[in-house]
Amino acid sequence: AARGFAGLFRGVTQRYRYLQDVKEQLKFVTKLQKPLVMKFYSALYDRAHACDIYSLLKKYKEEDDAELLRAYCHCVNATWYTHVMLRDTGDDVFFIDLQKRLL
Repeated sequence: AARGFAGLFRGVTQRYRYLQDVKEQLKFVTKLQKPLVMKFYSALYDRAHACDIYSLLKKYKEEDDAELLRAYCHCVNATWYTHVMLRDTGDDVFFIDLQKRLL
């Protein structure tokens, strides 16, 4: 899921990266990319919450709960992957220039 999200995020960025009008670029960020990030965050949060890791760790039974624990670990990995991708995006010259042009 995280790789798919990262690909979608990069694809959207490529769509507006070469637009000359900063207002049009900002529309892409505010109307498409920001909601996309928030929706993915919400999905990760809901999935992790559904795993109820704290209850699981209290009563862990290897046979019964291994799949749930695995799902939670996938959520943690997806969250970390997305965090790193977004952090690296902050170092992208395009986003730095966009921010400067908006100030």
